[in-house]
Amino acid sequence: MKKLKYATTLLIIILTLASCQKEDPFTFRTVTDNFSTTSSFNVTQTASNLIQVNNSTRLYISSNQDILDNQPLIIDAQINKLTYSISNFNGNADTKLSDPSIIIGGVRIEIEDINLQEASTNTTIFEVKNGFLLNMSSAVFKNTTETVVLIAGTINNAPVSFDVTININLSVAIDNL
Repeated sequence: MKKLKYATTLLIIILTLASCQKEDPFTFRTVTDNFSTTSSFNVTQTASNLIQVNNSTRLYISSNQDILDNQPLIIDAQINKLTYSISNFNGNADTKLSDPSIIIGGVRIEIEDINLQEASTNTTIFEVKNGFLLNMSSAVFKNTTETVVLIAGTINNAPVSFDVTININLSVAIDNL
Protein backbone atom coordinates (compact mmCIF):
# COMPACT_ATOMS: atom_id res chain seq x y z
CA MET A 1 0.00 0.00 0.00
CA LYS A 2 2.87 2.35 0.84
CA LYS A 3 4.44 1.76 -2.59
CA LEU A 4 1.12 2.53 -4.29
CA LYS A 5 0.82 5.75 -2.30
CA TYR A 6 4.35 6.85 -3.33
CA ALA A 7 3.75 5.83 -6.94
CA THR A 8 0.48 7.77 -7.03
CA THR A 9 2.12 10.86 -5.49
CA LEU A 10 4.99 10.62 -7.96
CA LEU A 11 2.55 10.26 -10.87
CA ILE A 12 0.59 13.33 -9.71
CA ILE A 13 3.82 15.37 -9.45
CA ILE A 14 4.94 14.27 -12.92
CA LEU A 15 1.54 15.08 -14.44
CA THR A 16 1.47 18.45 -12.69
CA LEU A 17 4.93 19.37 -13.97
CA ALA A 18 4.13 18.14 -17.48
CA SER A 19 0.93 20.15 -17.62
CA CYS A 20 2.59 23.42 -16.54
CA GLN A 21 2.91 25.87 -19.36
CA LYS A 22 6.37 26.66 -20.55
CA GLU A 23 7.38 30.28 -20.73
CA ASP A 24 5.56 31.80 -23.64
CA PRO A 25 8.13 33.26 -26.04
CA PHE A 26 5.58 35.90 -26.99
CA THR A 27 5.32 37.42 -23.51
CA PHE A 28 7.84 40.10 -24.54
CA ARG A 29 9.35 41.53 -27.67
CA THR A 30 12.69 43.19 -28.30
CA VAL A 31 13.01 46.54 -30.05
CA THR A 32 16.47 47.55 -31.28
CA ASP A 33 17.37 50.97 -32.64
CA ASN A 34 20.26 53.42 -32.98
CA PHE A 35 20.35 56.70 -31.06
CA SER A 36 22.86 59.52 -31.00
CA THR A 37 23.65 62.84 -29.39
CA THR A 38 26.32 65.45 -30.07
CA SER A 39 28.11 67.57 -27.51
CA SER A 40 29.86 70.73 -28.75
CA PHE A 41 32.94 72.11 -27.04
CA ASN A 42 34.18 75.67 -27.54
CA VAL A 43 37.08 76.82 -25.36
CA THR A 44 37.76 80.45 -26.27
CA GLN A 45 40.43 81.49 -23.79
CA THR A 46 44.03 81.16 -24.93
CA ALA A 47 46.02 78.78 -22.78
CA SER A 48 48.95 76.45 -23.15
CA ASN A 49 48.36 74.73 -19.82
CA LEU A 50 45.82 72.03 -19.02
CA ILE A 51 42.17 73.05 -19.01
CA GLN A 52 39.39 70.89 -17.58
CA VAL A 53 36.43 70.65 -19.95
CA ASN A 54 33.07 68.99 -19.68
CA ASN A 55 29.81 69.29 -21.49
CA SER A 56 26.51 67.51 -21.16
CA THR A 57 23.78 66.73 -23.61
CA ARG A 58 20.65 64.61 -23.51
CA LEU A 59 20.24 61.28 -25.24
CA TYR A 60 16.65 60.58 -26.20
CA ILE A 61 15.38 57.11 -27.10
CA SER A 62 11.83 58.44 -27.49
CA SER A 63 12.43 58.96 -31.22
CA ASN A 64 11.46 55.28 -31.54
CA GLN A 65 7.65 55.37 -31.32
CA ASP A 66 7.38 51.76 -30.13
CA ILE A 67 9.70 52.49 -27.19
CA LEU A 68 7.91 55.76 -26.42
CA ASP A 69 4.43 54.20 -26.49
CA ASN A 70 5.48 51.27 -24.30
CA GLN A 71 7.97 52.88 -21.90
CA PRO A 72 6.11 51.72 -18.76
CA LEU A 73 6.29 48.15 -20.10
CA ILE A 74 10.07 48.06 -20.62
CA ILE A 75 11.45 45.16 -18.61
CA ASP A 76 15.06 45.28 -19.73
CA ALA A 77 17.47 47.44 -21.73
CA GLN A 78 20.85 46.59 -23.21
CA ILE A 79 23.40 48.81 -24.95
CA ASN A 80 24.68 46.51 -27.68
CA LYS A 81 27.27 48.95 -29.00
CA LEU A 82 28.54 52.38 -27.97
CA THR A 83 30.72 54.41 -30.31
CA TYR A 84 31.94 57.98 -30.33
CA SER A 85 33.65 60.23 -32.85
CA ILE A 86 35.20 63.69 -33.06
CA SER A 87 34.22 66.20 -35.74
CA ASN A 88 34.43 69.89 -36.63
CA PHE A 89 37.82 70.29 -34.96
CA ASN A 90 39.34 73.76 -35.01
CA GLY A 91 42.52 74.45 -33.04
CA ASN A 92 46.16 73.53 -32.59
CA ALA A 93 47.12 70.27 -34.36
CA ASP A 94 48.71 68.90 -31.18
CA THR A 95 45.61 69.37 -29.02
CA LYS A 96 44.68 66.26 -27.08
CA LEU A 97 41.71 65.37 -24.95
CA SER A 98 43.38 63.61 -22.02
CA ASP A 99 41.82 61.47 -19.29
CA PRO A 100 38.47 61.60 -21.09
CA SER A 101 35.33 59.90 -19.89
CA ILE A 102 31.74 59.48 -20.97
CA ILE A 103 29.14 59.36 -18.23
CA ILE A 104 25.80 57.76 -19.11
CA GLY A 105 23.14 57.24 -16.50
CA GLY A 106 25.62 58.11 -13.78
CA VAL A 107 28.10 55.44 -14.88
CA ARG A 108 31.59 56.72 -15.78
CA ILE A 109 33.19 55.07 -18.78
CA GLU A 110 36.85 56.02 -19.07
CA ILE A 111 38.16 56.17 -22.62
CA GLU A 112 41.63 56.60 -24.11
CA ASP A 113 43.31 59.94 -24.82
CA ILE A 114 42.40 61.40 -28.20
CA ASN A 115 44.39 63.55 -30.61
CA LEU A 116 41.45 65.72 -31.64
CA GLN A 117 42.65 66.88 -35.07
CA GLU A 118 43.73 63.39 -36.09
CA ALA A 119 40.44 61.84 -34.97
CA SER A 120 38.40 64.54 -36.72
CA THR A 121 40.41 64.48 -39.97
CA ASN A 122 40.35 60.68 -40.17
CA THR A 123 36.68 60.49 -39.08
CA THR A 124 37.76 57.82 -36.61
CA ILE A 125 34.98 55.92 -34.87
CA PHE A 126 35.98 54.71 -31.42
CA GLU A 127 34.13 51.87 -29.69
CA VAL A 128 33.63 51.22 -25.99
CA LYS A 129 34.18 47.52 -25.38
CA ASN A 130 33.70 47.31 -21.60
CA GLY A 131 30.57 45.14 -21.39
CA PHE A 132 30.26 45.54 -17.62
CA LEU A 133 30.06 49.34 -17.84
CA LEU A 134 27.73 49.18 -20.84
CA ASN A 135 25.39 46.89 -18.88
CA MET A 136 25.42 49.27 -15.93
CA SER A 137 24.72 52.25 -18.23
CA SER A 138 21.88 50.36 -19.91
CA ALA A 139 19.88 50.15 -16.69
CA VAL A 140 18.80 53.80 -16.91
CA PHE A 141 16.71 53.05 -20.02
CA LYS A 142 14.44 50.66 -18.11
CA ASN A 143 12.85 53.64 -16.39
CA THR A 144 13.16 56.60 -18.76
CA THR A 145 13.36 57.53 -22.43
CA GLU A 146 16.11 60.08 -21.91
CA THR A 147 19.31 60.51 -19.96
CA VAL A 148 22.12 62.99 -19.57
CA VAL A 149 25.38 62.15 -21.30
CA LEU A 150 28.38 63.99 -19.89
CA ILE A 151 31.72 64.12 -21.65
CA ALA A 152 34.70 65.29 -19.60
CA GLY A 153 38.45 65.50 -19.92
CA THR A 154 41.47 67.77 -20.03
CA ILE A 155 42.69 69.80 -23.02
CA ASN A 156 46.35 70.77 -23.40
CA ASN A 157 45.92 73.71 -25.84
CA ALA A 158 43.32 76.41 -26.32
CA PRO A 159 41.50 78.02 -28.01
CA VAL A 160 39.83 74.97 -29.50
CA SER A 161 36.42 73.82 -30.66
CA PHE A 162 35.15 70.35 -31.57
CA ASP A 163 32.12 68.11 -31.40
CA VAL A 164 31.84 64.67 -29.80
CA THR A 165 29.06 62.46 -31.15
CA ILE A 166 27.93 59.49 -29.07
CA ASN A 167 26.08 56.67 -30.86
CA ILE A 168 24.41 53.75 -29.12
CA ASN A 169 22.70 50.69 -30.47
CA LEU A 170 20.11 49.85 -27.82
CA SER A 171 17.76 46.90 -27.41
CA VAL A 172 14.82 47.08 -25.04
CA ALA A 173 12.58 44.21 -24.02
CA ILE A 174 8.91 45.23 -23.86
CA ASP A 175 6.37 43.19 -21.91
CA ASN A 176 3.49 42.13 -24.18
CA LEU A 177 1.12 41.23 -21.36
